[in-house]
Amino acid sequence: YPILLVALSSPHIPDSGASHILLRSSSLPSLSHLLTPSPVPPISLSQADGRSLTANAGGTLSFPNRPPLLTYVVPSSALAHNLWSVSALIGTDGQALFTPTTDSFFSSASSQPFLLGSKLPHHTLWSLDIPSPIPCTLHAPAPWIR
Repeated sequence: YPILLVALSSPHIPDSGASHILLRSSSLPSLSHLLTPSPVPPISLSQADGRSLTANAGGTLSFPNRPPLLTYVVPSSALAHNLWSVSALIGTDGQALFTPTTDSFFSSASSQPFLLGSKLPHHTLWSLDIPSPIPCTLHAPAPWIR
């Protein structure tokens, strides 16, 4: 049950109104295979409730067939959800496709989506399904060894 509670308390939400990708620090362990920490230019943002938010930590997210995405990390107490800017995800040449129950993000370099998500029919927000790390096969036994 702990994994379910984390998923419900910190979902990944595609946000057409967000100017940047903003991740809660508590979600970093599940994104470590995608996020490369690096210095970021500090930004100050206004939240929907009028509060200001300053972000000065982050790095870049990497997805197949997509240039690295500038990403900010904020204290978990600052946001209820991870906010993934639709504009940042698609850049200048990508596409986002939202249906009543799915969301898909494409780069111009591939006809396959680099990020997928879903929405339950009775919910009002779509979510993103973060891809799992690719298993490392460097130490896999040779097929003839049993």
